[in-house]
Amino acid sequence: MLQEADFYSCQFTHNEGLQVLKAVTGDLRLKTRRNITTMIIREFFERNTDISLRTFTEVMGRFSALAFLRLDQHYLCDAVLDKLITGCAQTLRHLDIVLNTTVVHAIDSHTWSLAVQRCPSLTVTVRLHEAFTFEDYSRVLVASMPLTRLGFPVQKVLSCPLRSLKEKYEMEREARRESDGTRVNRNFAK
Repeated sequence: MLQEADFYSCQFTHNEGLQVLKAVTGDLRLKTRRNITTMIIREFFERNTDISLRTFTEVMGRFSALAFLRLDQHYLCDAVLDKLITGCAQTLRHLDIVLNTTVVHAIDSHTWSLAVQRCPSLTVTVRLHEAFTFEDYSRVLVASMPLTRLGFPVQKVLSCPLRSLKEKYEMEREARRESDGTRVNRNFAK
């Protein structure tokens, strides 16, 4: 009985990819739909492939036993997450999201809140494989996301994109203090 499906770097066309997922979910009498608990679909489709999110959402809804799913962020949208947390409410424990292209679909706070309600044990890892803008990070890393891990590839550590986020946060905090009149003069204590 098939429990793990690892499709890392398959680079399927849109139709090929959907056919593979449909086959694994029982369209070709493999009868594995209720058994797959771990699935990896990173770089599943060819780069720059426009995927039909409606069809992809429908196919992802067929996996009812998933506990762990690793996928590229641009395959995940509100509808896909909603379908996953509805179909896998009793089993889904971890989403591992890889951010390696420009943010296309950001999941809103409300959908993440629903995910936490339906799957109370759900945890999320976000892997940032590229340097993006503050706005891109802000669209993905929302407060209601049950984020437990945030990762960067080793070669990116020296130019860590969170450094600029931290600097922006510090500047905004300092500006708020100044506008509130709560700025502390560090030279005053001398």
